[in-house]
Amino acid sequence: MANILVIADNECTRDSFVLSLKASNIVETASTACEGVDKAKNSKPDIIFLDLLTPYTSGIEVLPTLLKICPGVKVYIVTSFIEEYMRELKIAKNKGLEFEICKKSLTNKQIQLIVESASVAV
Repeated sequence: MANILVIADNECTRDSFVLSLKASNIVETASTACEGVDKAKNSKPDIIFLDLLTPYTSGIEVLPTLLKICPGVKVYIVTSFIEEYMRELKIAKNKGLEFEICKKSLTNKQIQLIVESASVAV
């Protein structure tokens, strides 16, 4: 069982993660990056699914904070805009920020497989 935080502004996206994972995991959601940081401080998740484009602050901007407050957390940046933000993503990787990228839209099975593979490494 993994403790998972899903940070995404789209309610349908959050709901799809909850439906895919709630049977065998603890799943919390946040609709903004700031709310996600607050929840991460309190719940110390094992895995974070982070939408690249969140209101007020991008996923890339909040990533260092999440990694600092949750050392060792597995972060999966979820986006439809990989090509458009490749430069920013490369800069983040070059700064030593640890994350993986997942292209939207993920199926329930893909979400479950990501968590299973991340849980093995935890």
